[in-house]
Amino acid sequence: MRTPMILVVCSLFAAPMLAQGTDKTEKQALDREARLKQQVAREWLSLAGMCVSRGARTLALDALARADALEPEDRLRLQSLKSRAEKLEGDVEPEDPAVTKRRGAVLKNVCRLLDQMAQLEVPETDEERAEGWLWSAHELDPAGRKKRARILRKLAAAAVKNERPDRIRRIMDRVRGLDPEGLKQGRYLPAVRAQGKRSRVLISSDKHAMEAWALLPRGWSEDKKWPLLVYFHGPDQDYLKAALDLRDMMEDHPFVVLVPFIRSNHKTLEPGWIPDPGDPVADPAILEEYDVPGVKAVVAEAQRLFKTERTFAVSGFSVGTMLCYWWVFRRPQDLWAAVPTSGHFEERLARGAVKPRGAGVDVRALVGADDPRGQHRRWPQNEQAILALKRLGHKRAAFTKLEARTHGWFMADVLKLLSGLRR
Repeated sequence: MRTPMILVVCSLFAAPMLAQGTDKTEKQALDREARLKQQVAREWLSLAGMCVSRGARTLALDALARADALEPEDRLRLQSLKSRAEKLEGDVEPEDPAVTKRRGAVLKNVCRLLDQMAQLEVPETDEERAEGWLWSAHELDPAGRKKRARILRKLAAAAVKNERPDRIRRIMDRVRGLDPEGLKQGRYLPAVRAQGKRSRVLISSDKHAMEAWALLPRGWSEDKKWPLLVYFHGPDQDYLKAALDLRDMMEDHPFVVLVPFIRSNHKTLEPGWIPDPGDPVADPAILEEYDVPGVKAVVAEAQRLFKTERTFAVSGFSVGTMLCYWWVFRRPQDLWAAVPTSGHFEERLARGAVKPRGAGVDVRALVGADDPRGQHRRWPQNEQAILALKRLGHKRAAFTKLEARTHGWFMADVLKLLSGLRR
């Protein structure tokens, strides 16, 4: 009976000792960063000193400004060089070859030091600053992008391992510009998935310009296929805000959610809408010429990245529902459900309609019973769409008025309904 007690006692001491070890490592990293920062400052000061002596006024002042930002210990030298540089009338032309050579050497040394600083295991509160050293190196040495990319991959892998969602987000914001090749090669796939589970991650395809926010359930794993829900935002919804709102609502539902940036949701596409003076009128062809191929591309990317099922569900709000109806009528084989909310329908969306297999797609059109335009526009449009779907062979198509609701996206109802259909 004594052995368990010993284990308990050991565990009580292990946690503080581990924390002390971590604190010591982080302190050493910060001390190392401070020393490296001073080395960088001295490199800039050395370049400024030669520039002043050789008459390169502009380069001298730039080097001094960079040194000053690093708070160098030798403030007297900095002030002296700055005073001498400001007294120079202008730059000597042509530039002294010795200055050109020294500048190249200093840039090489500075970037090497900045790369080292970016990889230090500093405390979480200091990570954003450490990453900044890497971006500074990239700014100074664009030709060294491959080297920075390798460092960025290491940082991303460490952030995933240490479960640092904020760092993952910051790194992924930079990846598209700094390491697009690595992104295409799947080098950041663990980071993409980790970010999608904690917040949202922007995805795109090399086959289309459309981008989409992807949201993964917290319990996502790659050992099975996941249901996919594609949401089409309405004319007054920002697609980022829609994704953020969905993030909080989807936690208890087993869906991967995709919110693409569509262009066909402009309010002037709504049938019968009279635009305000000066309002641009959207081209109805945008829906099929841009949005449809774009959605296909980002859905394929979601299937590749997040192990989603071949078929997907669609939902949308207001004018965004027109894409829902287009998909049900034109490509029912792609869908396992459709839930348009407060939506609009046009006969053109059903042109070239395809008969479904079996009982067809589960379609649940939801409209608020108190929607201000319900009686004259939204109710008859959705009734027309559901009737046309039933005639086509969609036996599970239905239209529901939600009591005491106005014009809304009803996303809580949508997620609950879709979860019920999956059971």
